Amino acid sequence: MTDSPSDSDYGKGGCALSTARIAVAAMAVLTLAASLIGFTGYLWASGPSGIVGLLTEIASSFRLQYLWISLILSLLALALRKPLWASVSAVAVVLNLAAIAGLYLPAPDAMPASGSTPVNSSSPSSGRVGIIQFNAQSSSAPGGIESFTRFVHETNPDLVAVEDLSPEWARRFRSELASLTPVIELPMSDGGGIGLYSRIPIEDARLRYFADAEPGLASITARLTIGGEAVDLIVTHPMAPTSPHTYDARNEQLARIASERARFARELIVVGDLNMTSWSPAFADFIDAMGVRDTRKGFGVQGSWPAEAPGFRIPIDHCLVSKRFVIYSRKVGPKSGSQHLPIYALLELV
Repeated sequence: MTDSPSDSDYGKGGCALSTARIAVAAMAVLTLAASLIGFTGYLWASGPSGIVGLLTEIASSFRLQYLWISLILSLLALALRKPLWASVSAVAVVLNLAAIAGLYLPAPDAMPASGSTPVNSSSPSSGRVGIIQFNAQSSSAPGGIESFTRFVHETNPDLVAVEDLSPEWARRFRSELASLTPVIELPMSDGGGIGLYSRIPIEDARLRYFADAEPGLASITARLTIGGEAVDLIVTHPMAPTSPHTYDARNEQLARIASERARFARELIVVGDLNMTSWSPAFADFIDAMGVRDTRKGFGVQGSWPAEAPGFRIPIDHCLVSKRFVIYSRKVGPKSGSQHLPIYALLELV
């Protein structure tokens, strides 16, 4: 006679298989639900507020993660012979892929024409300008400033915008980035500082508050000349949406900036840790109101936070430009002791 599995062995194997199927089904449903909730913010004309807005905001922030999780779940469900749950996960794959794909497909009028000058330098007088955006939050890790300064020397930007600027980093910027002149510095030891550094002439630089007059909500506006034309620069850092109150405060700050669009020059650059991803309904409202485009488009997701978790990084550090700008290059820099990665963009006004 041949041996056959005992009832206890069969029971253990069957139980494990059943548990795996339940887990895959539950995760498939949850991932699809989160994916769908992330789209519901678009159902409100000006976006939801309070706890509803916060929940839709959080749900919209992890499109890339939903995509990979759903793809894995779909394959697992097929392996477990559960086509229904494979189909549920496949729907989530399609939804999130559709949301993400636009960042990899370049806008024809935003990319350099073939045969353009190699992307190795900027020249504001001829229309080309390089800019770094960096939130230096909690930049206390050894070597952080050295890593950042190497990135600055590598990219040779015309402008460097820094949020959560600490007194220590402000001091070291002055000593280690001598080619960049401090335009405005508001260093703060407890977070919320802001600074703008430049190696090109800047006019009418101002410290602005587009929300309640709290130091942590400071912004910078400045005017520069690129290719013989006036361009306004806005550096801003609204509150992180960690509660319904701060979610509403973030949106209010961005709405106040947008309300002054007519006062700014026609050509515009907006940079900062905006504490929202490219998939946020509030982001869509803001770029529409400002008449700008996301420089990330055509270069991919380029997640910048949290720096220590590569697989979970989301794109909340932004460089937005008016539509006459061509984006020659856009990339994320190295870990620099901060919870954020710096970003760099090389632009040309045409």
